[in-house]
Amino acid sequence: MWNSLSSSVSWSLVGGSAVGLCRDALSSGLYGLHGFADTLVAFASARVQQRLLIQQPLQIGLLFAVAAAFQLAVLAALQYLLLPGSEMPSAGSGVARMASCGVLGTLLSVSSTRFRKALDQRREQRRKRLGISI
Repeated sequence: MWNSLSSSVSWSLVGGSAVGLCRDALSSGLYGLHGFADTLVAFASARVQQRLLIQQPLQIGLLFAVAAAFQLAVLAALQYLLLPGSEMPSAGSGVARMASCGVLGTLLSVSSTRFRKALDQRREQRRKRLGISI
């Protein structure tokens, strides 16, 4: 999801597939469920990022929460279709996951923005000290 905010749709698909398939390899469930769901989430979030200007931390947190809800819905639909006797996740765990993804996405966004600004300031100070102009 984080990769799709700053890359193209095709790289988002590759990243979503890779993360989902790694998650499937580490879990004991049906192989490919998370791979498919994460690929859809990465594609949808990359398309939303292309269509809308999402830069504020609250917007990014909301996008993370909606992406988590979309992933849970895709996983539930796939489990219902492919594994008829499987247990569906509870609504409380879904809401908790959406909230935690939204908060963590917001924190990640704010911290990466501050880190980039600090890095740019440090580069500018070094350029001034060395007498390099761009």
